[in-house]
Amino acid sequence: MFAIASALEQGSLHPIARLFASYPTTLAPSQIHHDVGAGVQGIINGKCYRIGNAIYVGMSAITQPKDESQWVHLSCDGVLLASFEIIDNLRVDATQTLTALRERGIAVAIASGDSSHHLEIVAKSLKVEDVHGALKPQDKLAFIESLRARGKTVAMFGDGINDAPVLSGANLSVAMGSGSAIAKNSADLILLGDHLHRFVEALDVAKRTTGIIKQNLGWAFGYNVLILPLAVTGHVVPYIAALGMSASSLIVVGNSLRLLRIKA
Repeated sequence: MFAIASALEQGSLHPIARLFASYPTTLAPSQIHHDVGAGVQGIINGKCYRIGNAIYVGMSAITQPKDESQWVHLSCDGVLLASFEIIDNLRVDATQTLTALRERGIAVAIASGDSSHHLEIVAKSLKVEDVHGALKPQDKLAFIESLRARGKTVAMFGDGINDAPVLSGANLSVAMGSGSAIAKNSADLILLGDHLHRFVEALDVAKRTTGIIKQNLGWAFGYNVLILPLAVTGHVVPYIAALGMSASSLIVVGNSLRLLRIKA
């Protein structure tokens, strides 16, 4: 069964597909068809095989196990052959990151193509109440657009090939460094490594940068408002005004260099 599953999943960029792709196989399926958010179908030795979620392979949604695991099923011509249990742990800093975001007044939601009970378990463990499952890419995009229509500024995290067309719909799109190449190409920000908390650090750096920019603009505006009229009226000789302008530029640069003290 693993050989059949591996043959079907060859070439797929989905994280689950990579689990099966590690199994050796000599089978060469034809007419491979990827159904986004559902599974993969292919012909092997004249028979139609499907691997994916319960509904995709012909099972009733209520027959799949209701536990903390995620399940992928394999069928042949509509007959269930095997069910694979997949256990995937949360990222080590997922809870910490979501807590930090909430402390900064940022609401968190989950928009996933997964329709399994596993999604509910994950949402509960992360204390996320706004959960949307069984979404196709166009559904995720519609969800983002609905948030933006209500005046929300939306940041989306994605790492799969199916997330690439959705990332462009957010105000800020974030991809994980371990994600698919197409997702990273579509993202505004790439988090190197697998640590989500880097995003919180990036927000803090951006906030401090904005503050320093405002300080520099305020200083430059105040200096010019004060010195220029005095220079025009002759109360300040030109070379003093020129020296003051140079000193003002050095102050702005020195103030900006404070950002270098931020440790990631």
